[in-house]
Amino acid sequence: RELKTEGECCRALQSDTSNPVFSADGEIVLNISNAYDVYYNFTHMLLPWRIGNLKTDSPSELIPRIVSGDTFALNQAKQVAWAELAARFGDFESDRAFHPDDYKQYLFNQYLDAVFDASTENETTF
Repeated sequence: RELKTEGECCRALQSDTSNPVFSADGEIVLNISNAYDVYYNFTHMLLPWRIGNLKTDSPSELIPRIVSGDTFALNQAKQVAWAELAARFGDFESDRAFHPDDYKQYLFNQYLDAVFDASTENETTF
């Protein structure tokens, strides 16, 4: 019932100057990968969302990052508006169907792919 076309989602976002906000709603729940990488449960288990690693980062490094939301992705979210994401990565003519919240996540992940790749071109690890 809540599905919209990509074009409808884009038009709904084209004047939204707010930044993406991702949060745990006051309760922090973490996911740990099989490689000991730490992620919030509301994000994707991809490098831009990574908080750190239980084997290589000390608790004194991880805990402040977890509490403050200091990840590449969450820091990037403060620098871009939904309208910009729709303009750069959306297809206003597309009839593909999305739930509006899923579409927002899709747009933001497209943005992360572009900026994370650019920021890590000369780095071997995150």
